[in-house]
Amino acid sequence: MARYKNSKEWSESYGSIQEGCPSFPEADVDHAGYNTTALDGNAANAAAVGIGLHKGWEMNAKRLAKDWSNQQTVVHKFQAGILNQNSDAMLPLALLGSGMNVFLHLADKDEVFRAVPDQANDAGVLGSALDLHPQTDAGVASYSLSDIELVCDLLFYPPEVMASIQEKLCLGLKVRTERIRVQTNAVSQESNVVILNEHARSVNAVIFGVKNSSEKSNGRREENEFYKKPAAGSSAVKDFQLQVGSENVPTNPCKFGSQSWVELEKALKAVYSEEFQMGNQIRLADYEKTQVADSASAGSGGAGSTPGSAIMGLNLKSHPEIPSIMSGKSASSGSIPISLTLDFDGSTSLSNAELMTFVISDQVCEFLADGSALIHK
Repeated sequence: MARYKNSKEWSESYGSIQEGCPSFPEADVDHAGYNTTALDGNAANAAAVGIGLHKGWEMNAKRLAKDWSNQQTVVHKFQAGILNQNSDAMLPLALLGSGMNVFLHLADKDEVFRAVPDQANDAGVLGSALDLHPQTDAGVASYSLSDIELVCDLLFYPPEVMASIQEKLCLGLKVRTERIRVQTNAVSQESNVVILNEHARSVNAVIFGVKNSSEKSNGRREENEFYKKPAAGSSAVKDFQLQVGSENVPTNPCKFGSQSWVELEKALKAVYSEEFQMGNQIRLADYEKTQVADSASAGSGGAGSTPGSAIMGLNLKSHPEIPSIMSGKSASSGSIPISLTLDFDGSTSLSNAELMTFVISDQVCEFLADGSALIHK
């Protein structure tokens, strides 16, 4: 969600230091442009130069400036949930038995990194290395983590405060946290109905997008590309609607485009807070992106300079402005099913289209006196 919530300026300044986000280099940017005027020796244009800029030159120059072939340092801030950026509660680790364990599971190399064209070599063949599409044999060798440090900000309270916390633990200390369930379903028809397998007392929002299943673990592609058209020449996402029990959300199907963008912002407000504002990294071209077929020649096709960001979402909270209460839709005990209807404007080339859905709901974590915890959905 970083590209939706973070500003472009933040990512290229603070984010470039903390997380390794792309940013402009100090050195010259080579092969960013080309001459569009024919130099045929005529007096009218013998010395004329018309500069055109290659597509994607800016983003590729920023990515090339961050060389991951050498050792790099990165700081990742762990949070209470995948989407949650707020620290609403602190855990009394001293009273929770064995304390806290952090498990790190490394994703496949082609899911973590993206290959970038070699500026010197590709430029000679294509006239530009800055359209950010390496040849089909490009890939990432490997990666590893070393010198891992876990840095925690610990607070120590006076004995009387710790005694009060201990008393609350004896009675069962309850904290509301977010639960995020992810599921993936094929959506190969013009009209698709997907049952969301989540049962919770308070479902806050549903966020989803359409991907191309053939792009998994491909070092030339972004791992989280979401498309309006999931394949070259395919049908496009038309509209969508949630059904919660007998209720439709929204009342009429939401059309993809400016309406779906506004609904996505509402859904993210239900996840973050009422003060949430969209960042400025997503352009119209990114939100309405069409998947481009891979090709053998660098620069003649491929993913493009920025990832497809055609995410959709719907808010299910009745009072998102009051985060302290659970005001989402009830889908508990399996008696109230949630389903998502997603329609395309046709059924052309949808064999690899798949819908990835994130269902965000509230759960209550109850800490007991022996240091164990119970989860109540």
